[in-house]
Amino acid sequence: MTATNYNDVDLGLIIFEKVRKERSHKYHLDGMVLCAVGQLCSRGNVIENLIRCRSIISRSAKAGAKMIFLPEASDYIVPASQSPSLAQSLDGSEFVKAIQSSAQENDCWVSVGVHEKSTEDPKRSYNTSLIISNQGIVQQAYRKLHLFDIDLGNSTSANESKYIIPGKKIEEPFPTPIGNVGQLICYDLRFPEVALIHRRRGADILIYPSAFTMRTGGSHWETLLRARAIETQCYVIAAAQVGTHIDKPLRQSWGHAMIIDPWGTILSQVPDVLPSLPPPSAEEDPEWSTSFALADIDSKSLELIRKSMPILNQRRNDIYSRFD
Repeated sequence: MTATNYNDVDLGLIIFEKVRKERSHKYHLDGMVLCAVGQLCSRGNVIENLIRCRSIISRSAKAGAKMIFLPEASDYIVPASQSPSLAQSLDGSEFVKAIQSSAQENDCWVSVGVHEKSTEDPKRSYNTSLIISNQGIVQQAYRKLHLFDIDLGNSTSANESKYIIPGKKIEEPFPTPIGNVGQLICYDLRFPEVALIHRRRGADILIYPSAFTMRTGGSHWETLLRARAIETQCYVIAAAQVGTHIDKPLRQSWGHAMIIDPWGTILSQVPDVLPSLPPPSAEEDPEWSTSFALADIDSKSLELIRKSMPILNQRRNDIYSRFD
């Protein structure tokens, strides 16, 4: 009989794949927790957006999700010049209060993106991501660091800094039922330095609630998400806006919300279907534009792949620091 020789990395990856295949059909085993990534088309009516967010939360929780991720700007998407006037403080926002109630009612944790009112600049607000516990408590608020100021021509341009104030802090990874979550938002995805900081600080999961444009989403969305997962060896959860938010001037989002494992494999993805137009009222159809996808976060597989390929310990910071 001929023996097969494997090096340590090969063996580790074989074990990793074996564990994943054996456990992929079961939920809530030791080290495994089910989560949901959501997708919707937020428009200018905050109440209708709220109804649809609550629909995603309740349906995901009934499916067994212990933590549910909603997109950037879940509260509203309007022409940029109108946005600051609609923003509310976190403790005064009826939208946030209702999401807190939904988390408590459904006994699940929720991540949601909102506009946060600034007390310093009435013409701008913060683009903020919240982690809310199953007790309905806001545990952490992260303000988007990198703002979407681009001009690609062909009607693809943005000047987010005109109406949004950039954040000034990288929040620590926060412990949740699915692991330590490092919060980032949309355009932050293009800056791997912050993702690596989260990994060094102990993140198991990176989140990117987003509203990618059709053009940038089609070209870069999946590639960037998988790259962040592979280079940090973290799960990546990316909730997404989808469809037409504003009719004139046209503002659309790419969608394709997904969950990716530390090997870069897409575990689950929302179906590629654009919402129908014109949108019905939330009373007529509270599920319009809403979808979610489920996947397990497996802490044992996470530990195994990091052990098999210990890239964090192999980084040459002694060399990199010379070029800071």
